[in-house]
Amino acid sequence: MTMLKAGLGNNHNTRRVRVSKLADSRVGVGLANGPGRTICVAEVFASSPLEGHIWPGDIIRGVAGTNLPPRSDAASLANIFRIASDLDLSVETPRALSDARTVFLICQAGGASEIGIMVDKDPSSSFARVSSLVPGSLAATELDRGSLRLGDLIVAVGFNGGLHQVSNVKDCAARLQAATGAIELRVVRPGGWPTDDPRRCAVFSPQTVHVPQRGSTTPPPAYEEHCGALSTLTAMLENSRLACDALRVEMGDDHRL
Repeated sequence: MTMLKAGLGNNHNTRRVRVSKLADSRVGVGLANGPGRTICVAEVFASSPLEGHIWPGDIIRGVAGTNLPPRSDAASLANIFRIASDLDLSVETPRALSDARTVFLICQAGGASEIGIMVDKDPSSSFARVSSLVPGSLAATELDRGSLRLGDLIVAVGFNGGLHQVSNVKDCAARLQAATGAIELRVVRPGGWPTDDPRRCAVFSPQTVHVPQRGSTTPPPAYEEHCGALSTLTAMLENSRLACDALRVEMGDDHRL
């Protein structure tokens, strides 16, 4: 079951996302510690039940209707994601990413054409900015300028079933160089997209969407049973952190689950 609706706080870019999964199984997302002690989504894989509902760059603000405790980190939250059978998340899309839209390219392995997207640093946001399109490249010949043009910002690059956040020029250039097959770009256009463009990314609205769980008519036990209150959630996060420390899990800043 998947449910999307308005979430915690007053930010219009915050929404509630609920998904069901097998307990003690991978969720198919990567988390990273972000600025200001936030926990950000670093990558989302096509196999994830959260795919299409959260995006790289989103911030996890709460779990089970409760704001995350101040000491939360990506490793402990990743462990909770793994063990849970039902996730109830409050997710914020930063305003800088709220109007991002998806652009697709097909790049054949060993093909003669390159992607051909050259990027430099956007002085306002530090994101990778499209500086030029190589003549004769895939981007120059297969995409119309309504989809990608000079000055657009690339905030995520996807290929091989994973969509990855790119927060700077170096990350973006490396992902573009490695990308092949079906390539997905998340693009922000400074100044906004045309309001009459039917391909424009939909704005989040406080509506509820239900998707039946595949192969089952009964949802798994509610996650609120495990951490419905702040004290319980804090204890779980602390226990997860201690367990990770005890096992000396060396995961760096990016925690995949």
